[in-house]
Amino acid sequence: MWGDTAYLELWLEDEGHKISEVDALETDGKKVTWREMLDEIIKRKQFELTGFSYSSMDEFLTSLYGQYQDFDVGREYLAKEFKSKAKVAWYVDNFGHKHTTPYVLKTNGFQSMVLGRMSYRQLQKMKANSGLQFMWDSGINNTEIYTHFLSNQYEWPSWKFDFDRHDSCNIGELLGILARFANKQVGIYPHKKQILIIMGDDFRFVKAEKAFNCLDTLVRAAGSGKYRNWGQGKKQLELRYSTISEYMQSLQEDKSVQLGSVKGDFGPYNDRRPENYWTGIYSTRPALKYSIRYTERLVKQAESVFALAKLFARKSVSNSGENLDGIALNSTVITLLEGKLTDSQKQLSLGYHHDSITGVCTAQTYKNYMSRLQEANKKAREIISTCMRAVLNSKEAAKGGGDIEYVGPSIGTVYGAESVEDEVETQIEQHGSAYIDSTRCNNDKFYSRIDSAIELQDIFAVQKDTGTGTEGE
Repeated sequence: MWGDTAYLELWLEDEGHKISEVDALETDGKKVTWREMLDEIIKRKQFELTGFSYSSMDEFLTSLYGQYQDFDVGREYLAKEFKSKAKVAWYVDNFGHKHTTPYVLKTNGFQSMVLGRMSYRQLQKMKANSGLQFMWDSGINNTEIYTHFLSNQYEWPSWKFDFDRHDSCNIGELLGILARFANKQVGIYPHKKQILIIMGDDFRFVKAEKAFNCLDTLVRAAGSGKYRNWGQGKKQLELRYSTISEYMQSLQEDKSVQLGSVKGDFGPYNDRRPENYWTGIYSTRPALKYSIRYTERLVKQAESVFALAKLFARKSVSNSGENLDGIALNSTVITLLEGKLTDSQKQLSLGYHHDSITGVCTAQTYKNYMSRLQEANKKAREIISTCMRAVLNSKEAAKGGGDIEYVGPSIGTVYGAESVEDEVETQIEQHGSAYIDSTRCNNDKFYSRIDSAIELQDIFAVQKDTGTGTEGE
């Protein structure tokens, strides 16, 4: 199973063309590349691409615009390369989960999801009530999604399955551990017939061949009938490999179990007693957070201006490099700009990763994220500059075909109406008044936002005059 599309793309670029060192396809010695092997095991449903987001974004710090863009970028790559259409979202390492996630996922075509982190107290309560499978209600347009919560996050059932650090492969001992773990899991999930067991952890499978050989032997031994508790009998346990989609589909097809409904956030994250909250992620590395927001606005403007420029452009029958209908934006330039825009979107999506925007990354990784954002900024500005010049010089604009306003060299500071509204409200709350330069937004909605802000200012004024509320509330 693979979750982060970005790292799949990087791996295929670096290693995909190389000869595979593993004969997973049983080709009788025929050499195949890693990419050929990957295509085949996906076809055989032995390997699954989950989620189709470009990176595993943080749900609380990533804007809704950013979340949808992350899906768009990942979906486009997976559809192009693998014709993949994921139905299960894999959110096992995010530092808490936001109530809007079910809505975002359902509107992107997902049918179910797997979560991995919630408050320690909440987790213990749901375990006690066998409630770790539920319908998660977003509270938006009656949107809910079938949800499985990992009781053990995404770790092995025991450290003895960590074959990178444990050399033994004692089949009898490992099957005993699995039997005890499975029986314990039955008590905390409403579905009693099938239990999901995760094999893996962070930075593991360095000794992958040894690990997979032991697991293969384990599965064969469980079906041999030679070990206690394992076999085909009525009260026996069966062990088999499965993709997450196969598992989730089997649960949803079982109509005998009615799941409860859960609303609200699973956050802020608190991983152990006493109250060990991870709230520092909301303020750590503020420069990185600012750079992500700034780049997001710039890329958003690049998308809008590029779309406008393409409206003015005319279809070309050749790549001769000549202007199309008087506009300096031919098919060659459009292809070039599309590549720059896609790359900017990808670099921005990496900034949304839950180890990036939260600021928990190392200093070296932090520098890498910042350099990627700077590259995205550079390419977004090039797109805006090229497209604005093309639009302003077009015959259609000269004819009065569009109401075009050039916003000057500081186009990187053009904001959407939503961000202006946020800034106005913040200024009013802090200072009692607000000032936003009108040249910073060429959206008609800007003025309606200002009207709303004026009304908000009046409300604050009334509160101050009447003394509504008490200090410290």
